[in-house]
Amino acid sequence: KEKVRSYIGPLKTEEESLTADPQLKVDLLQDQYVKVFSDPSDINVDEAAEGIEERLEEQTDIDFSPTYIEGALGELHPYSSAPDEDIPAKLLREYKERLSYSLWKLWDQSMKTSFIPKRLKKEQIAPNQNKATRVFQRTHEK
Repeated sequence: KEKVRSYIGPLKTEEESLTADPQLKVDLLQDQYVKVFSDPSDINVDEAAEGIEERLEEQTDIDFSPTYIEGALGELHPYSSAPDEDIPAKLLREYKERLSYSLWKLWDQSMKTSFIPKRLKKEQIAPNQNKATRVFQRTHEK
């Protein structure tokens, strides 16, 4: 195994002391991640759906135009990275005026029909091991 140098500086533990121990830093960062992101299986659907009818009624008239898309594309950093099959941010930013109407039309049609093409629902998710998986791996690697 090659050793990789960590560019993450010392972190504060729960006892307010600094640690540079790589394993402790990993545990601290994982604990912080777990606090921020929830487990989808723990979601109470009934609780999440409370008041949805009122919220849906409020969201029927969304003021959105090609100008908003131009603004959003203009805020892209020109050298933001994009996967191979996606359009580079530099091109999106450079051709924002030409693209904004087409993108708005696609969005508008999706809103009117409540249909989003399957290829536009694609997400890129990097798997992240949870703490239980790490503990299992540590105890079974030996």
